[in-house]
Amino acid sequence: MNEQWCRLTGELFPEPVVIADRDGNVLDWNRAAEEWFGLPPSGEERPVIPGVVLAGILPPVKGPCCRESGNLVLKGEERRIEYSILAAGPGETPDRVLLHVRDVTEQRRYEDGLLEIGQKFRHLNAEIRHDILNQLTILIGFLQFSEDLTTDDKFRDFIGKEITAGEKIQRLIEFTREYQDIGEEGPRWLDFETILGNVVNKIGEDHFVLTPLPERWEIFAHPSIEETIERLIQYIALARRPTVPVKIMAGNTPDGFNIIVEDFAPPVPSEERDLIFERGHGKAGIELWLVRELLALSGISIREDGVTGGRFVLTVPGRFLRKKG
Repeated sequence: MNEQWCRLTGELFPEPVVIADRDGNVLDWNRAAEEWFGLPPSGEERPVIPGVVLAGILPPVKGPCCRESGNLVLKGEERRIEYSILAAGPGETPDRVLLHVRDVTEQRRYEDGLLEIGQKFRHLNAEIRHDILNQLTILIGFLQFSEDLTTDDKFRDFIGKEITAGEKIQRLIEFTREYQDIGEEGPRWLDFETILGNVVNKIGEDHFVLTPLPERWEIFAHPSIEETIERLIQYIALARRPTVPVKIMAGNTPDGFNIIVEDFAPPVPSEERDLIFERGHGKAGIELWLVRELLALSGISIREDGVTGGRFVLTVPGRFLRKKG
């Protein structure tokens, strides 16, 4: 019953499924595989097909399963394929291999097209951003000249506000340049101790008190995590102005891993704790909002819960955490 059920399931599967031995000799297959590999029509008795049919497709099986990609010529046309290989059979050294193949040619063409369009748009945006910044520099320069040429306090006040607005626009445009390529890289396993070390080196050891970690941990995060922690420290230094070095601690929790940053500056009012992470709120501007959004790329949350001073808690979920080594 199990063999019949497996064969029926394979026949209904819309993509090629082949069972072979470790030498690549084909033992069984479904209908979708007949067209792909030129195998004979399905029947009750299926001969063993020599491994030449899968030559160049079936790599050596080094473990219980693997996933590969490559090219296959099908009906005179080169196709892009992805395939999964699963070792199967009794005992510790299975003698059978199950091969499942997917044609991803159109999917890859679509992805490549989107990538090319994205690159063109980034180039266009960079050119436009450069021109806008040039014009802003000219505008701010003339405003500064105008401020020097007038003695009317009211006019000077208005001009000062216009200069400030122009400089804010400059910073916002430069911000878009800084983060335009953030989606180009995906998350990866990163050594947390190395991240902290790099942040300390950039900002300076005199600004920190680091609590040593009892164990070395890696977190699965976007590479921007290092810059994000650096931004948080810079916000604390510029906006909250602590009089003593910032304290950084980290440790396990039942749900994952906490990174705690304490600044010993005046505490954040309880009614402000959620608002400081909103875009444009108070002295935080977009800094803490940006920190929150960048951390969210890695599934990391941030909150403020200080009592005697500022205390920012970054929580890394357990599924994004592992011991190094």
